[in-house]
Amino acid sequence: MRVQPPGKLETTVQGLKMYHIFHGEFNIAEHIQLGGMYCPILRGLTPAILIPPHIPAIVPPMPQIPVLPLHTQESEEARDPQNWRIRLL
Repeated sequence: MRVQPPGKLETTVQGLKMYHIFHGEFNIAEHIQLGGMYCPILRGLTPAILIPPHIPAIVPPMPQIPVLPLHTQESEEARDPQNWRIRLL
């Protein structure tokens, strides 16, 4: 490959990583779940601020969140249902 002028490619590309996965056991793509705009539905409680407008969601119909999602710090705001959304059925 010849990119003109000489040195142009080297000064334009800031970083390049290449991977070769030669065994299927190293491919974890099936275990990764994308959220936000890449996920068409919600899975469980989701912070309201992270939900794009095109995803149908409602405020959980409960006075207080009984069990917080994993790795969520206990706080008054975390227990407030107005700060969460669930999937609209």
